[in-house]
Amino acid sequence: MSDIEFEKRRIEIQKSKTDHVSEYQGRTIVLPCIAELFLSRLAVSLLKDTFDINGRVFPMTKGAFKQSWADVRKREFTAVLSSQSTAAHINIPVPIAIIK
Repeated sequence: MSDIEFEKRRIEIQKSKTDHVSEYQGRTIVLPCIAELFLSRLAVSLLKDTFDINGRVFPMTKGAFKQSWADVRKREFTAVLSSQSTAAHINIPVPIAIIK
């Protein structure tokens, strides 16, 4: 079995940062459609020997990734604050103040 199963749209992660608290090593996650598209393009470029070693596999700069991640964290935090029952349900402590 390979790390990526395109037919089943799955990625097998061989080692996970949470393995030490899990019964099993690694994990299987869903292969998002957009990731499948980019990986397919990568495979074709490797087969045709047109791969640009200086190019990006996923078209996102480091700065863009950091900004996207910060936006996800901000939205999640806002969602938790908007629902006390949700915060209690998923056991996330709500900070008293936000320092910008």
